[in-house]
Amino acid sequence: MIFITSYNRPKMLLSLLKELEGERITVIDDGSEYNPEEHTEYCTYIRTPHRGKFGFWMQWELMFAIANQRDDNEFVFMPDDITEIEIDKMRADYEAGTCLNILIVGGAPAWFDGTYVDCGFMCDRSVLKALDFEIKPILPKRFTKDYISSGVGEQLSRRFGNKGIKMITPYRPYAHHGAHESKMHPIERKRNPLIC
Repeated sequence: MIFITSYNRPKMLLSLLKELEGERITVIDDGSEYNPEEHTEYCTYIRTPHRGKFGFWMQWELMFAIANQRDDNEFVFMPDDITEIEIDKMRADYEAGTCLNILIVGGAPAWFDGTYVDCGFMCDRSVLKALDFEIKPILPKRFTKDYISSGVGEQLSRRFGNKGIKMITPYRPYAHHGAHESKMHPIERKRNPLIC
């Protein structure tokens, strides 16, 4: 099962959905402002109230709840702004009980001593079960500066690390992530453009 988080990128999302046609996909949309009728041909589409990065953890709470209700064993989480996803290669490379990053190829961030997982990865049911299919709330006090991220990747990394779940960083990414405008971190993206 594939989960895609999305916000106000109808063309990019539609392109990604077409690229993944035939997969079981659920899109969690953060209150976008367009008619998603064309998108619903390719996925289960759920639009929530807009919460931005401050409430991004709630999107994950919903995805984990849906995953817990399904009988799938494979879960892939990805943003709406990637292309050229090598889903078959990911499946071939996947090691049971781990988190396989889709995009990360660099070193660990300052907040984590070791490997980490971002908000684009593949895992199996055992990995989500280790977290009780739960994400903990990210408190507002985290967001003291405009460049602070949503906290979801950091929380997942710490919790996976505490549970002994291996987080795998590929030699090269499984998808292309362009240098387009960020919907969640527009100011930070201008300061520090993506390496794509």
